[in-house]
Amino acid sequence: MPLHSAKCSRNSSGAAAVPRSACLVQHRINQRPQNSIYHPPTSLIPPRPHLHQISNLTIPNTTRGIEPKKMSTTPTQNTLLSLPTRLLILLGPPSTLLLTSFYSPTAAFYSPLAYIPPLYLHHEYHKSNLLSPSKHAPLEPLIWTGLLTGTLGLITASAAQLLILKAALFGVFYRDEKAGELFFKEMQRTSIDGLNAEELASRVALAGSWRNCAMNSIFTFLAAGVVEEGIKFVPVLYARYRYGKVSGVGGKERSEGGRERSYIDFAIAGTLGFGVMEALGFLYGIFGMEGKGFGRGMLVVMVLERVAGQMGHLATGILSAVRATRRDFYDEDGERTSGDGKTKWWWVVGPSALYHGFSDFVALSASALDGNVGFIHPRGVKLVVSMIGVIGCIWGAAGWQTWREWEGLDELDRKAAGKKAKISVEKSE
Repeated sequence: MPLHSAKCSRNSSGAAAVPRSACLVQHRINQRPQNSIYHPPTSLIPPRPHLHQISNLTIPNTTRGIEPKKMSTTPTQNTLLSLPTRLLILLGPPSTLLLTSFYSPTAAFYSPLAYIPPLYLHHEYHKSNLLSPSKHAPLEPLIWTGLLTGTLGLITASAAQLLILKAALFGVFYRDEKAGELFFKEMQRTSIDGLNAEELASRVALAGSWRNCAMNSIFTFLAAGVVEEGIKFVPVLYARYRYGKVSGVGGKERSEGGRERSYIDFAIAGTLGFGVMEALGFLYGIFGMEGKGFGRGMLVVMVLERVAGQMGHLATGILSAVRATRRDFYDEDGERTSGDGKTKWWWVVGPSALYHGFSDFVALSASALDGNVGFIHPRGVKLVVSMIGVIGCIWGAAGWQTWREWEGLDELDRKAAGKKAKISVEKSE
């Protein structure tokens, strides 16, 4: 009897049994003609993993006591897009421009300017993704996050702002319901064309009253600052839930963890979606005022303000994300922290809400100095230049703080890397 047959015929009473599949393979090898190539049965060949399973593969490790490590993410994996997402990218912006052209061809002509920040930051994402893909979030959820924040987020913010405004009217104009109704009516105006001298005088008096100042403060710091920055922070909370694997952030280990810059990626995506839709709405409103006392030069200035305003939105959105990243991923020594929540959330979002509130308060104050209730763009050159200059300083301060704190994260990364290298050298010695 051949050797392989003897081994295959043994049972549990003999030596260690050989699996039946192995016996079958050995038998076929012995039966094949000499110098022929053996092809094993397809049932014995393990199936090839699909592309989406590659990131979940583990690297075998033969060393005892060491856990197998997960393969690092590749740049291509981060940028894979499904068919619905590709269709959204290809058809979404052109459809928006086409719909806008039906109502205002001029607004449709200038609308592509609103897409400049997303295109630029998409390019920057790809550059950074090539260098450190494991730190970044995949592109597909970022695209859908921007869409949801720009639609459902904007609708939610508008509804919350209306409720806050109604509550503020009740409190500020308590026992004077008629004056509150008049204020709300005047606040909704987008132009003062067609008003007579008496109505203009009434608006000027109302604009200089303490009630207008109180309403502006409540609306800018609470309805605009807190609400809008809160909506823009929701994508960061989602990133924290999905990617926050830092010694158990959120109370348990995350299967998708280890992406230290995912908070920033989601903040940028949500802010861009919010900012683009807001800018498109303002552009449509701006060119609807053409011929109502605003010249072509002033309209161009207003367009540039809206496009530049997206950078302010980005500065505050990224600032909150950077502070949340430091809260959950680092401590003062550059070590990974457990995310135990010692740092309060108002510390994370508070600075962004204040920057946003101050910026909007300056804009409404400039409108009030021009004799308006609510916001109607000032027309005087000096007042416009002053308003843009002050708001530019506020957004510049927000950008400077964002840059400093982002650089702080990079510095903590360098300190952590240096400490790990030092420990490795000491162990080797």
